[in-house]
Amino acid sequence: MKAVSFKGGLKLPVLQTGVDRSIISVPPGRELIVPMKQDLGPECKPLVKKKQMVQAGEMIGESPLEHGACIHAPVSGKVTDVTRSFVHFSGKRMPAVVIAKDGPTNKSRRQDKDSFLDSLFFGGLVDFDKDTVPLAVKLDEAKLNHVDSLIVNAMDVEPFFSSRIRVMAEKIHDVLAGIKTIQEYLNIKQVYIVIDQQYSGLFSDHQTRLLHDITLVPLEYKYPQAIDYLLVKAILDKEVLCTIPCRDIMHSQDIDGLVLSVDTLAAVGSKLVSTERVITVRDSAGKIHENFQVEIGTRFSEILDACSYELNPESRIVAGGPMSGQILADPSMPVTKDLQGIFILDKEHIVKKDPKTCIKCGLCVDVCPARLIPFMISGSVEKANYDQAQKYQLSSCFECGCCSYVCPSHIPILHWIQFGKFEIFKQRSRL
Repeated sequence: MKAVSFKGGLKLPVLQTGVDRSIISVPPGRELIVPMKQDLGPECKPLVKKKQMVQAGEMIGESPLEHGACIHAPVSGKVTDVTRSFVHFSGKRMPAVVIAKDGPTNKSRRQDKDSFLDSLFFGGLVDFDKDTVPLAVKLDEAKLNHVDSLIVNAMDVEPFFSSRIRVMAEKIHDVLAGIKTIQEYLNIKQVYIVIDQQYSGLFSDHQTRLLHDITLVPLEYKYPQAIDYLLVKAILDKEVLCTIPCRDIMHSQDIDGLVLSVDTLAAVGSKLVSTERVITVRDSAGKIHENFQVEIGTRFSEILDACSYELNPESRIVAGGPMSGQILADPSMPVTKDLQGIFILDKEHIVKKDPKTCIKCGLCVDVCPARLIPFMISGSVEKANYDQAQKYQLSSCFECGCCSYVCPSHIPILHWIQFGKFEIFKQRSRL
């Protein structure tokens, strides 16, 4: 099948290595920090107390949403603290449960419930994507909208990463079981699996035969190819009104197709409680490139130790990828469900340039996949003119970072857009 694509985006000069790196399980450390907010829903209520003993897979945080996602203990051990003011790497404060490991890390199966959505709720399943939405919420909305197409996103969110394609290659039976489950629940008529064109020859003949009734769609390599809205346009040729809100709640997509990450389908098919993530760890120098399976709550520093990587004090750890990730001030931050990978920016690749005045060149407009005018949005936010920023569709920004990448004036456009969304959220919270 001919590779499809979308308008805008960037063809980055990235060497796509690491696809052949098998997933390696990293043993959890002695102490794990489990934040009580790991998706776009509200905080989960801690169900445990200090000094309480917990078992791996035991529910330790309950979502207040009817179709939310609960949180579970990744290991067996003793609760050493239940803090109310843990600072997540996003800068948000939230409750967190600290567990001292004292026992085996057994995998727990999800309990069968009267409702499929209830089993997802109690199993803690989310759509493992940049916008981490509780899976029960997405499926409930899909049911209401009578979607008849399922798009399985097997492409990594960021350049340099390869965790999703490895999940597709190594856990294909779980992925197919998850697809079948979703098909039956939503009465899906057509299933597409979208992969990067560069990896279309990765699968064996046996794996290809397993996909006999599924359409495998290669997508031309271009960042940010893994965004849901762009996939719907490329695969189904349907425009989606993107209105990601300037606040921390779920958003509905009134479309005829449902997009789920391959990680999510593998989690559904495994029938296990959600306590782990498959992530890529990569540095800008190309010295390390690993695909790790880690427990939720594992510290970043412990993952770097597993790579035998000696962190230079001048290097920067990025939660997420180089295009839209967040630089960490503290390497002891824990892995959460919304983490796609860890990128280490080596000191020789850190470029510090002072921003200059916007020259209105329009490069950011050319590469914007959402077809916005980024320089007008960021300029409005910089002047605290939030009403004007919203007129230029601030809320429709994917936050992919293409605009900042091409800006010849080195203006942190993405930073200003994110700041504008945060300020509008604060204003609405006061109402």
